[in-house]
Amino acid sequence: ETLKTNELLQGDTNLEAHPKLNALQNKIDMLKVEKDLKQNMLLPKINVGYSYLSEPRYVDKYKFDDYKIGLEFYFPLFLRKERGSLKLAKYKLQENEFALALERTQLTNKITAQKVEINSLIKQKKLAKDLVDNNTAMLNSEERLFSFGESSLFLINTRENNLVSAKLASIALENRFYISNSELFKIMANPQ
Repeated sequence: ETLKTNELLQGDTNLEAHPKLNALQNKIDMLKVEKDLKQNMLLPKINVGYSYLSEPRYVDKYKFDDYKIGLEFYFPLFLRKERGSLKLAKYKLQENEFALALERTQLTNKITAQKVEINSLIKQKKLAKDLVDNNTAMLNSEERLFSFGESSLFLINTRENNLVSAKLASIALENRFYISNSELFKIMANPQ
C-alpha cells in the first residue's frame, strides 16, 4: 500500500511516462531534427540581394536602373560529405529507435516477471500461513495429549520445531514479498 504496487498488479502498466523511455524518445526527437538539418544540407543555396547605385529618383520610382541586383547560386557537384552525413544521421536515428523498442520490451518483460513473482509469493504466503496454522493445531493437540498422558516431551519438541520452522519460512516469504514489491516499484520508476 505504501509503494502503491497494488494498482500496478491489477491493471496494465503504462510505460509512456517511464523516465528511461522518455530519455530515449527525446534523443530520437533530437536525432530527427539533426537528420532534417543534414537533409537540408543537400539543397542548393540561393542568395538574392540588391543595393542602390545612386539616389533613387522620386519621379521614376520603379525604374531598376538605379539598383544593383545580385543572384548567387551554390550547389556542390558531388555532395559526398552531405550524403555521408545524412546516411550517418539516419543510421543513428534507426539505432536509437531500435534501442527504444528494446528498452520498452525489456521493461515490459521485467514488469511481467515481477508481477508473476509477486502473485506466486502471495499464493506461497497463503500456503505458509496454512502450514503455520496446521502446525499450531498439531502442537496444541500434542500438548493436550501430553496432559492426558498419551504423548511425550520428545513429540512436543518435534511439533514446536516444526512450528518454528514453518514460522521462519513464513517470515522469509513475507520478506521476499516486500522485496519483490519494492523491485516492481523500482522498475516502474514512476512514484505517483
